[in-house]
Amino acid sequence: MTANATTGSTDGEVGAHLDITLAPILRYELRDANWERNRYLWIRVGYRLLASLDDPVAVTENRGVLEVTGRAPLPWHLWLVNRLRLDLRDLEGDFSTRFRYRLGIEREFKLAETTLVPYAQAEVFYDTRFGAWNRQRYQAGVEIELTEHVRIEPYYYRQEDQRSSPAHLDQVGVVLKLFF
Repeated sequence: MTANATTGSTDGEVGAHLDITLAPILRYELRDANWERNRYLWIRVGYRLLASLDDPVAVTENRGVLEVTGRAPLPWHLWLVNRLRLDLRDLEGDFSTRFRYRLGIEREFKLAETTLVPYAQAEVFYDTRFGAWNRQRYQAGVEIELTEHVRIEPYYYRQEDQRSSPAHLDQVGVVLKLFF
């Protein structure tokens, strides 16, 4: 769920993804660890359904997702995270693709028994509808591990868009992540 502070609307998104990564052959300590934060490369294939919660009958977008994410360790226990993503979009019957590149930094902390991962990231978007790099997004948040299988992620992002109205978007949201 995302509350859009700029337009006063509320959007919802639901999806399912399959994440594929190779098991560590030489790094045995990572086999039972949190793979998402301890693997250097993985691929995601998925589907998302996006709709306005203000008008729940109207489906806004069906989206296929293909992405490759890589991670590199930095000093002070920081991680550099980059992602290249392709969105295959059906926007109310019109097909388009969108290429996205995101670069971010994160660090894992333990607070009592809870794992927290604060992050900051920047992302650029290329949309085939316009034939241009038309959007930039700046996001900060924290992923909070509630259990081994449940995480929440409150976040804030600022979006600049050269082709849409409004041109500036400020959003606050919460992501619920379930792992099986």
